[in-house]
Amino acid sequence: MLIAEAQWIGKNIFSAEPEKFFPMLNIGSSTEEFRTIDQPWIDEHLTAPARKKNFKIINIDVKKETGVDVVIDFHALPTNGKLTNLNFNSILCSNVLEHLTNREQLCHSVVAATPTGGYIFVSCPYKYPYHPDPIDTKFRPDVEKLVRLFPGTKLIKGEIVTCRNYFYYLCLKPKKLIRVFARIFVPFYNPRGWLIVMNYMTYLFRNFKTTCVILEKI
Repeated sequence: MLIAEAQWIGKNIFSAEPEKFFPMLNIGSSTEEFRTIDQPWIDEHLTAPARKKNFKIINIDVKKETGVDVVIDFHALPTNGKLTNLNFNSILCSNVLEHLTNREQLCHSVVAATPTGGYIFVSCPYKYPYHPDPIDTKFRPDVEKLVRLFPGTKLIKGEIVTCRNYFYYLCLKPKKLIRVFARIFVPFYNPRGWLIVMNYMTYLFRNFKTTCVILEKI
């Protein structure tokens, strides 16, 4: 999740009547370390404000690690009853769909599990380099295309959010900045990893963009 993306989602959750969105499922949450150290803006704009107000967020991921409350294999989700059995008012699904080959099935399962009148917050990269985790299907939807994946919902708000460039993010972690620029000069060591770095370099001074939508189940 990028900084401007976290700000957009957080602002739309906490600016009006945030209590109607909680409890919230955070699908593809990753670990506590990821949310607080690797990408601390997730905690700053989403999880910390929720903790402050005693709002419950249920973190869901495929990883059985600290900070993951429920472990689910998203590829098995259409036949998995775990979502339906959880008590929640909204779902956050951020930067997950581009990593799945069954994204249509996941989206249908998310809608089916969401209570009528509940909300679904979704974000996906729109202008962003190839980033396998473990795969990247290169799914880069605009607002309309993203909304179509969630039948039985209506669009409350949608926007393509402009974020900072790769150089900005590298400067947040100077050691990583040095490693990345050194990596450019060793293409024969792990060529696949080198190609991924070079894909990111195409956004060195070009802004990332993310598609963000808020949906209500009808």
